[in-house]
Amino acid sequence: MELWDNYSRKIDYLRLSITDRCNLRCIYCRPGLIKAQQERKDLLTYEEILRLVRCAVEVGISKIRLTGGEPLIRRDIVDLIRAIICIPGVRDLSLTTNGILLPYYIDGLVAAGLKRINISLDTLDPQLFRTMTGGRLEDALKGLRWAQERGLNPIKINVVVLAGINDDLEPFARMSMEEEVYIRFIEYMPLESTNLATGDSMRGLSYQEMLEKLSSYGSLRPTANPEGAGPATYFRYQGARGIIGLICSESNCFCQSCNRLRVTSDGKLKTCLFGSEELDLKNYLRDGSTDEQLKGFLISSLARKPQKRSQKFLSRDMSEVGG
Repeated sequence: MELWDNYSRKIDYLRLSITDRCNLRCIYCRPGLIKAQQERKDLLTYEEILRLVRCAVEVGISKIRLTGGEPLIRRDIVDLIRAIICIPGVRDLSLTTNGILLPYYIDGLVAAGLKRINISLDTLDPQLFRTMTGGRLEDALKGLRWAQERGLNPIKINVVVLAGINDDLEPFARMSMEEEVYIRFIEYMPLESTNLATGDSMRGLSYQEMLEKLSSYGSLRPTANPEGAGPATYFRYQGARGIIGLICSESNCFCQSCNRLRVTSDGKLKTCLFGSEELDLKNYLRDGSTDEQLKGFLISSLARKPQKRSQKFLSRDMSEVGG
């Protein structure tokens, strides 16, 4: 079975935020406004997540990404990954992490069958990393190295670029020349909470601004998108081992090719990242609905998926929606 929305987009990708908690406090994600963390009862249980994934796969979803917050904070995450991989029809399972806890979990993750990983890493400058995240760069880099040594190659590194803060992209450009990594520069997506905290002073670099900066460091040529590449446009420096990607939802909108649904950490289904509408998925998992009713809910939700985004700001912190 295949899932198609009203605009002839094939929907085969589900992003699941399994916790809103994180061991970092990135300035563009948690901007200083204190919000209560969700209680355990508000999160989907692992049994509910597995049922959701099984039903989603049966109606056409084949790719799953686990996100947070920091998903490695969630207890028994390795067991969850092992169980998801065993579900027939799951063609691709990946994980997004900040890397800090990877040294403690990497062997279990690899043994469970995880093949792909994204690491959020916004700067290679130790002091700036501390300023932007509250954490230590050496811990994040240690996680990256452990993942590389355990064979999770190539690894995708996600860099959210903020104008005037971490917009010196040359260290990452050099990394792509020397290492087999995919470095993806992501245009900042403004949050309502960040706008309130900063007075709308924070902005990202546009697609063209990033491309011009990167091109100044060397000969940059377009290259084919790798497996699981998503909405990025990819380039490679001449002779480089790694690849550069640009993901720019603000200046280079890719709504026309959106293939995903999102589930928030408290069990709401979002058909559009920038949409304010959230459908109560958790209710279907807890009110005695059958699997057929749950599958019908997933299919019918596609009628609510808009042709293009309707809002300037994300209505929720990214830690709740899933980065």
